[in-house]
Amino acid sequence: MLRKVRPHLPENIVKDYENDILKMDGLPVGLRYRLDAWDFRGNREDSYNDTIGSDYWLNRIQEALSKLIDFSNENLKSHSRIVRSSELWDEVMEPRYEKYI
Repeated sequence: MLRKVRPHLPENIVKDYENDILKMDGLPVGLRYRLDAWDFRGNREDSYNDTIGSDYWLNRIQEALSKLIDFSNENLKSHSRIVRSSELWDEVMEPRYEKYI
């Protein structure tokens, strides 16, 4: 993902966190649960210790995500607005066609 959005990001975020973010490319997509992590640790201990087994790496990813979220929020601010109740009511009352009933 970083490779696709890189041209749109501030250089300081990319420069500071690129190596840490790119380490995620080597992680399995299904690595979500404790059992998966134990299996990953047993099969790829070097990668485990450099990524999800490292408090330093996890903190760096959290920092990077916080900065990316702040950057996104700032850039999306111009696209947000307050929706009036009449607009919301019109949207709710609009006919909807359910494909699956």
